[in-house]
Amino acid sequence: MNIPLPGLPHLDRCAVMGVVNVTPDSFSDGGLWLDPDAAVAHGLRLVAQGADLIDVGGESTRPGAQRVTEQEELRRVVPVVEALAAAGAVVSVDTMRARVAAEAVAAGARLVNDVSGGLADPGMAAVVADTGAPFVVMHWRGQSADMDALAVYDDVVADVTAELTARMAVLLAAGVKEEQLVLDPGLGFAKTAEHNWALLGRLDALTSLGRPVLVAASRKRFLGTLLANPETGELRPARQRDDATAAVSALSARAGAWAVRVHDVAGTADAVRVVAAWQQAARRGRRGSSPAGGTVGHDGEAGGPTGGGAVSGEAALEVDREAVLAANQALYEALENGDLEAVEQIWLGAGDADDKGGVVCVHPGWPVLRGRAQVTRSYMLIMMNTEYIQFFLTDVECEVQGDVALVTCTENILSGGEAEEEGELGPLVGGKVVSSNLFRRTPDGWRLWSHHGSPVLTSGDDEDDDEE
Repeated sequence: MNIPLPGLPHLDRCAVMGVVNVTPDSFSDGGLWLDPDAAVAHGLRLVAQGADLIDVGGESTRPGAQRVTEQEELRRVVPVVEALAAAGAVVSVDTMRARVAAEAVAAGARLVNDVSGGLADPGMAAVVADTGAPFVVMHWRGQSADMDALAVYDDVVADVTAELTARMAVLLAAGVKEEQLVLDPGLGFAKTAEHNWALLGRLDALTSLGRPVLVAASRKRFLGTLLANPETGELRPARQRDDATAAVSALSARAGAWAVRVHDVAGTADAVRVVAAWQQAARRGRRGSSPAGGTVGHDGEAGGPTGGGAVSGEAALEVDREAVLAANQALYEALENGDLEAVEQIWLGAGDADDKGGVVCVHPGWPVLRGRAQVTRSYMLIMMNTEYIQFFLTDVECEVQGDVALVTCTENILSGGEAEEEGELGPLVGGKVVSSNLFRRTPDGWRLWSHHGSPVLTSGDDEDDDEE
């Protein structure tokens, strides 16, 4: 259901919400993104793979999970939200706490995703009303530690619909506007596998309430049960449920879901786009019209509205990858040559800015830099204080999704300053930085949109952490 939500991009298809769990104990990826820099890099990878929103959470809500303190949740979530939002990502915050929601929105989050629908914290409704941010109201009956005992329904579809309707009424009375509300059936929360399938099969009961619907089925237990080993009964492991998740995403999109929340973005991003193309073709067929603006390629298939039918999808993707990698290489060559003008031209200019935001740069040890002027000045300062700099790039990876591309690489840096003796180069110093460079396609080629650098720690740097 493509109902516009305040502050969010309006798409002509089901949106994809990528999950970034900044937790040690989430059911399928706990601990992988607990480090803030790792979480930010992962979020940017999900954007490059096709995520429309990035959902950042600092507290596991798996069955049986115990709550963390508010301070710990803030420590985990806010820096990641701020960095991703600064990099241009559309960020949502996954929290049941009003204070975390408020600070996350202040840091740049545009949506609040509360699995309790505002029931866990009485102050949540006031925060949502005050910020005006869209608010996901999930069906919820109690905390994760107790949820399995609450999975009792007369008719799960009718009961969930009625309880969500009642919850909406409470929120509206508290000052939240109807245009802010998104509904979520709460798959896996106080529900058996049978309950989950019933809700998915009757998703129209929720979409008929007139609000956008979010479906969050990714990697959940009911998929593992469906795909269990027929001989041993062992559930399919969580990280092997992504194909099934993509199938649920496609069917949810077909049934009118506003968004699907997933851990593995690439498969679902493809799936929802296939559904959108299918539905558009069906509508054209009912009107008796043919696609406009398409071209026919050498393989006889019609191209899309933007043309390009003469080049296969794989070939076009490879051309894009080569162009992005060339732009990435040009950045480092310009820095080595001290060519500030060339560096400036590689970044997005004011004329390229849109609702996704302007350029952002995070150097290790520097505050967040916003806008090409600040970024260019930072490079000027680096050049002024460095007589010699050379970059050896390793572990270079490039992902392209539509008009956005992400290059991750390790910068092996060799640099030197002025020596005491005139005309001589100071001692060379080495360093390593893991960088995430986000590019956007423009009429003038690929331009750098966001740079996020994180220093690589030596074994001595993280010795204390290993002992904890």
